[in-house]
Amino acid sequence: MDGMYGLALFLHNGWGCAPDQERSLALMRAAAEAGNVWAQFDVGLYYMKGYGCQPDMAQALEWITKAAQAGLASAQYELGVLYLNGEGVAQDFKESVAWFLKAAEQGNADAIFYLGAAFYDGLGVEKDPVRGLDIMQDAVKLGSSVAQRYIHKFEERSSTPS
Repeated sequence: MDGMYGLALFLHNGWGCAPDQERSLALMRAAAEAGNVWAQFDVGLYYMKGYGCQPDMAQALEWITKAAQAGLASAQYELGVLYLNGEGVAQDFKESVAWFLKAAEQGNADAIFYLGAAFYDGLGVEKDPVRGLDIMQDAVKLGSSVAQRYIHKFEERSSTPS
């Protein structure tokens, strides 16, 4: 973690100081422009949520995509969610699955869950409920909070006759 990024986190969270979202964003953006991929991802989240600025999905997507393309699994997962839900982009299940797969290959448990859900429902991939449920159960074993909240809904659907 570089100094600008660290200071931006302190200002964002108010650790040892009063929270200051605008200064935090300025420092975070400087760290992002210097190539810090975590800062790039966080700048995207700042713009998405309006921390220290007005929400701006175009800026959010630019920065999250930059971090995702650099290989940051958290950014890849977030981009998958945005494409899945059509937030700031046209809804695109195949693009969503592609980003979830990249994050899943790095062990991102929540991305693994969403990848399983895509197979279960046939969103962006050929429908395979058995494979989907197996993948989602792997995500539970890896500690995915999303999987732990929702796996029972998929299991109930699997046990209910069509």
